[in-house]
Amino acid sequence: MPAVAYTAAIQVIALIATVDANYVIQGWHGAVLTIAFVTFAILFNMFAINKLPLIEGLVVIIHLFGFFAFLAVLWVTGPRTPGSVTFTNFADEYGWGSPGLAMLVSIVGPAAALIGADAAVHLAEELQDASYARAVLPRAMITSALINYATAFVTVISLVSAIGPNLEEVLATTTGRLAQQRPTERSDHHYPHHNHCLTQHLGSSIAFNIILSICNVSLITSYLICIATFLAKRIRSKGDLTARNFILGRFGLPLNIAALAWLSLLLVFLLFPAAPRPEPAGMNWVCLMFGVVMLFAFGWYAVRARHEYNGPVVYMRKDV
Repeated sequence: MPAVAYTAAIQVIALIATVDANYVIQGWHGAVLTIAFVTFAILFNMFAINKLPLIEGLVVIIHLFGFFAFLAVLWVTGPRTPGSVTFTNFADEYGWGSPGLAMLVSIVGPAAALIGADAAVHLAEELQDASYARAVLPRAMITSALINYATAFVTVISLVSAIGPNLEEVLATTTGRLAQQRPTERSDHHYPHHNHCLTQHLGSSIAFNIILSICNVSLITSYLICIATFLAKRIRSKGDLTARNFILGRFGLPLNIAALAWLSLLLVFLLFPAAPRPEPAGMNWVCLMFGVVMLFAFGWYAVRARHEYNGPVVYMRKDV
């Protein structure tokens, strides 16, 4: 996923800038590193895919031990902010008029953590026992989410507590400016030092961010469609669904409804600009692009596609 490669590239640049005070960030550094990471991923999948379990095991170990090492250093050497400031101090930096609305608009960043978890599902049919995989993969996805969301929550609280009221000072540093260039941002013009951020991409930074944002919007929409159709099937059949190896039991229906409500809210605010009354360069043009594509898709479906659709094969003849 290019967004993941770009995030890794920004982290590498931040590490270099931290170690070498004389390092000058150039516009092509992030782009070249992103291409390098994507190329490495492609070559690895082509020629060394059999080593993937080993790499995954090493990454899990580094991930977990790195988490505790990071917290130990941050808690021991980092500054501390009173809990009253960490948990009760809210700000509306971009003038939405409400801290709650500002929080919902800013949800675009954390939303990236929800993207891509379904990628593991595509591996089910590639395993030796797909039936067994269908039972294991959902549990693996849930376990992974619980572990990573729990560690991420602790990390975020620790960072916010360490930063405290000194956010502007942190963002003024080299690594602080790089941290603002996350691949989920809507426009660089809504963040401090945006002129510096604009030099980080080859070509148009606005177009770059639109492409990344529309990927997130499209994925969220695909999740909505899947959950909505499954929920409709569940309601119409009164819970009498096709036999399967993994079930949520009585929690299935409320979880489907909660997921549908959450993703609907998320989709709406992913289409918002970062600040009210934006200039054309700071507008979130994803709403326009996505709207045009959806209008074309619905129009094509109404005119022709609905007459040509062939559903998936549900049952297979064993004598063939």
